[in-house]
Amino acid sequence: MVRLVVALSLFAAPAWGDELGDLQRALRSVGPAEDVVVFPQTMAAGPLRAATRVAATPAAITAVLTSPAVYPEVIPALERAEVIGRRPRAGAGAAAGTAAGQETGQDLLVDWELEVPLFNLKGKLWVSARPGQVELSLVEGNLAPGRMLFSWQALDDGTTALVVEARFNVRAGGWVLRRAVGTSAFAETAITAAATWVALRATAARAEHPSATAAALAARRPVAPPAPPPPAALDGAALAAAPLAPLREPGGAIALVRRSPSGRLAAAAVAVIVNLPADTVAGKVSTPEQWRSLPGWKSVTRLPGPAGAPTIDVDVRDSLPFVDLDTRWRLVTRPAVRAEASGGATRGALFGWDVFPFPAGGAAKNSIAVLAMYPRLEAAGYVPRKFVAAEPLLEHGLALALTYVNAISMKAALEAAAAAVTP
Repeated sequence: MVRLVVALSLFAAPAWGDELGDLQRALRSVGPAEDVVVFPQTMAAGPLRAATRVAATPAAITAVLTSPAVYPEVIPALERAEVIGRRPRAGAGAAAGTAAGQETGQDLLVDWELEVPLFNLKGKLWVSARPGQVELSLVEGNLAPGRMLFSWQALDDGTTALVVEARFNVRAGGWVLRRAVGTSAFAETAITAAATWVALRATAARAEHPSATAAALAARRPVAPPAPPPPAALDGAALAAAPLAPLREPGGAIALVRRSPSGRLAAAAVAVIVNLPADTVAGKVSTPEQWRSLPGWKSVTRLPGPAGAPTIDVDVRDSLPFVDLDTRWRLVTRPAVRAEASGGATRGALFGWDVFPFPAGGAAKNSIAVLAMYPRLEAAGYVPRKFVAAEPLLEHGLALALTYVNAISMKAALEAAAAAVTP
């Protein structure tokens, strides 16, 4: 049975001012190597938001975002980022500042091309700086129309909270992304999350290590091999704590991306509100047959084992394009649901469910379900291996995307099944 604890409300009504301020305050409440992501119900409903802590000044972050010449240092796969036009900036003033290649009072039109394994993306975007913000507006080509709005706030410990709001036209990203979107109703949001998190952390890494020394270049990306996290990395309690409560998105989700000391992925965890009691949800997510609700889990088969054994072996076959997630999982259900891949290409992968009553205390009718994953996607076939090799931060971004799709899909399946039997 999933560990049930009385938790503080995750999705209480906002109590701390504007949404960006809520994100910045939430960031203070989590670990220094944890990033906060807020998913909207759909990308049509609002932008995806993410926040990270940067060991650099706001001026250093501004210099990165307003200098297209350094964009290929931020994203090494960026083949081209050329300024091809300028326009007066609406409401521009001296406070906007200057940066390499950008004059005060001007927006920059940038022609860009990104080399992605199997295909390239290209287009044009406007860069516009305002006090405390830089906006990148995709206006032509792949992923357009779209926008990334970066803002920041200096923290008391000398670091800076960096927040980004993003929305992309994923269906304009080429045939691979269009096919991926077709695999799930939640895939567009998941792809947006992966791209947004990578851009966020890549910007942070360039601001923290601006020089061209070998040590600085190496520090911008993790170089240690991926390694399974300690069991505590799968604990979902942080996502049920009060500081994250103001980040409520109706029908959406809240996530933490945890980075290990080496910079590699420790775990991605996603919390959703399920409109069912916690004990009901706990029983369902600990039942392997319910895993068929997850996109691409084509078959789920319990394997024979001794009666009363503390573990359950489960064979899973996938039907997803471009990946190999055929795996044998070893499951334990007490004191919490935890599973480890004991066979298949992703041997050593981990996932876990934690379920909390919502609201906390009393006879709660709903629950907070937290799925945490270390999916080892870098080992899940040729395509994800090439993606992570080309951009190591995609180890985290793709894990975030997969965890979100699985968590929100489980929520949808459980609520639909309950509605079908309700008189």
